[in-house]
Amino acid sequence: MNLQIRSRKDFPALLTSLNLLDEVAEIGVGQGDFSYHILNNWNGEKLYSIDSWSHDNCWFDKSNASQQEQDKNYRITKEKLRKFGLRSE
Repeated sequence: MNLQIRSRKDFPALLTSLNLLDEVAEIGVGQGDFSYHILNNWNGEKLYSIDSWSHDNCWFDKSNASQQEQDKNYRITKEKLRKFGLRSE
């Protein structure tokens, strides 16, 4: 089998071609854009969108936003993925 991934947007097709149609996870979700892309382009059973959505005082990185911003990201993600119902957790 020759699978070629040109970009991360090809990931849902890879999951399908490998017959990974049960449960998968995305780690580091942010505002849920890529989780949305996966769910919208993959026919699997369930995607677990995992993120701490918490500020860490010992971590210096642009994705380490304030707790207020992290809470906002969580709300945005929940709203964005709501349309997928039980396929999204």
